[in-house]
Amino acid sequence: MKIIAQNINIFDPRVYEAVKKKDAGFIRLMTKGLIKNGADGLEINLGGWKASDQVMPWLVLQVRKETDCPLFLSPTIASLKEAVEADQTGRIFINCVTADRDRLESMLSAAHCLKTSLVVLLTRKGFYPSGLDELLLLAEEVIETAERAKFPLERLVLDPVLRPRLTTDPSGSLVNRPDATFFAEAVVLMKMLRRKRPIKTSAGINNLTVGMGRRKRRDFEPAAIRLLQGAGLDYLIMDCSNRQRLKRIRQDGDHRCLSLIKSDMANRLEIAT
Repeated sequence: MKIIAQNINIFDPRVYEAVKKKDAGFIRLMTKGLIKNGADGLEINLGGWKASDQVMPWLVLQVRKETDCPLFLSPTIASLKEAVEADQTGRIFINCVTADRDRLESMLSAAHCLKTSLVVLLTRKGFYPSGLDELLLLAEEVIETAERAKFPLERLVLDPVLRPRLTTDPSGSLVNRPDATFFAEAVVLMKMLRRKRPIKTSAGINNLTVGMGRRKRRDFEPAAIRLLQGAGLDYLIMDCSNRQRLKRIRQDGDHRCLSLIKSDMANRLEIAT
């Protein structure tokens, strides 16, 4: 499992100011620190910032002066070609593309032409799969769309969009709770959709612990990460500012944990395919 640092994020005021002023020194220093901490790759997240098309190629160029690691970029259409040209490593992932049909088809075409990988979020506008059956059906639809577009499946990455899920508490009330087991099962099953060429998967761990206090998050995340790694997750997107935290994750990863696979998984896979 590769760990991708989420820290070059426009929602961080320091990053915003550095990008706005084109402070190359700050960006290069942050890049160097994240790699030194143990990150295997970097996410560059400019969100919906209006100026993202102008600054993305510049950001890629600054990062590439420090590392040739994989880069997960926001899907800023207007600047993608220029950003890829600034990269020159062939290790670019277009990140956070939803499974909305028109959007997906256009991004598959762009990624195919630019020879980049494509990370597809398994969600559509107004729709988040509530169960494994729905999630697998959407994953299969994305894969089939990629196959029709003749997009290489080895460059396709599926993201099940980690998030708290509605569960029933002892009183019978519905509450949102983090559920790493559900998403670990989803990762296992998605890889089985194409047995000869297992589909790659990614996930952002922070989304799973939204609203959770710092102490609870600190206790919960290591177990969740072990589950996802044991399930075969390829890319984990997380905060990599703490070197000791990454070191602990690496050490935990040395102890292989078995995925929690329920007995009805084969039936779910059969329904999805």
